[in-house]
Amino acid sequence: MMLERVTTYLQAIEDETRLDLVRRCFYLKVCEKLSRERACVGWRREVVSQLVNAWGWDEKRLMMLDNRANWKIDEVRKAHNELLDAMMQSYRNLIRFARRNNLSVSASPQDIGVLTRKLYAAFEALPGKVTLVNPQISPDLSEPNLTFIHVPPGRANRTGWYLYNRAPDMESIISHQPLEYNRYLNKLVAWAWFNGLLTSRTRLFIKGNGIVDLAKLQEMVADVSHHFPLRLPAPTPKALYSPCEIRHLAIIVNLEYDPTAAFRNQVVHFDFRKLDVFSFAKSKNA
Repeated sequence: MMLERVTTYLQAIEDETRLDLVRRCFYLKVCEKLSRERACVGWRREVVSQLVNAWGWDEKRLMMLDNRANWKIDEVRKAHNELLDAMMQSYRNLIRFARRNNLSVSASPQDIGVLTRKLYAAFEALPGKVTLVNPQISPDLSEPNLTFIHVPPGRANRTGWYLYNRAPDMESIISHQPLEYNRYLNKLVAWAWFNGLLTSRTRLFIKGNGIVDLAKLQEMVADVSHHFPLRLPAPTPKALYSPCEIRHLAIIVNLEYDPTAAFRNQVVHFDFRKLDVFSFAKSKNA
């Protein structure tokens, strides 16, 4: 049995961290949910029960794993980080093993390129890139309430935007860590949207210190949801081997600091022959 072979190997190298992760993944894959009573007990359930007892798991851990369908961002992000660390460690171990034993690679350069692209696309952290933390770990990360709070310069916390999964009750917010931080509101909205926390049913709140109001936030969320679909077909090997290309594009201008706000309800003179949407009026504001 594969589980036994993996267990023997990880125990031999004293890697308890990955061993525990393998056991949890196996338990979730079997999907017997031992914390819930069943009228009929089959052989699979008996075998899994024996394994769990041998591993020393308690009822609390079983209930947590059996409740995976209701996991939210905190549980999912923790699981994602564990999986990422384990996969990267396994990848590095394979590379070292191949070099140490002078093994030739039977895969073609094109196959290696596709694999590398897959790894980088899924796991590489880049400035401005939205990290997707839920690779089918939980079916639903949506939140009923999301609050965006802006911290201006000169405060104890970093200047920027903080996201909380609760209504703006300051007492409850102060006692909880933010889900995410970003210097820019549009990036924080994108993170919440692409990771499924922000949906059409989510109630939005904002404490923007006069920079952005709720109406503008809702307009941006609507634009993002219309321009960027959440469900896309998996990229083909040909697409992964080809140069990067833009599939969907939206340009968001003057979301937080809008220098054109002073021109509202005023007549603005500009020359159509020299029209530049990013520079008009005498002061060349955008």
